Amino acid sequence: LEGCMIENLVVHDPKFMVDGMDSLPGGEVKSVNRLAKQIVLEIRVKTPDDETRWLSIHLAMTGRLTWLATRECQTTPEVVGGPKVEMHTERGILVFWDIRRLGRIRLVGSLGELDPGGLDPTNPETEAEELKVRIRSTTTAVKVALLQQHRIAGIGNIYASEILHRARIHPARRGCSLSSTE
Repeated sequence: LEGCMIENLVVHDPKFMVDGMDSLPGGEVKSVNRLAKQIVLEIRVKTPDDETRWLSIHLAMTGRLTWLATRECQTTPEVVGGPKVEMHTERGILVFWDIRRLGRIRLVGSLGELDPGGLDPTNPETEAEELKVRIRSTTTAVKVALLQQHRIAGIGNIYASEILHRARIHPARRGCSLSSTE
């Protein structure tokens, strides 16, 4: 997808239409990254200043993205769970599906608008000590603390449950009660 020129956007569900989306055709996808629970496309739009915008796609529980290496989407939006948004490029189509419509799409002018502020546990530069401090410094239940995106970004309900199960820590325990080894 990186380097692709956006030829057209087709929004089949008005819930996923966002302000400024009409500026994306003609733009180039510069990068595709993950930020917390979001997939973020950096897009240089065709304006006099060649502005950069960030398109954030939050899949939630039921959303998914598929890449079709074709020029035509083979399904129709009338099909239950059909495509919600199609991004047509010269190399294919990126399709966003969301049967329960729980996902979100945002278009922003600054990457900082998308950052929840929490540490990213998948980043190799994140120190385990800092993760400990963020969890052990709260009286909140440890599962709730894991879900607070301003503490630790990118952990959802299923991952939090799995983390606590594997660590044999009760989800209702207060973060401040955890030992250093836990």
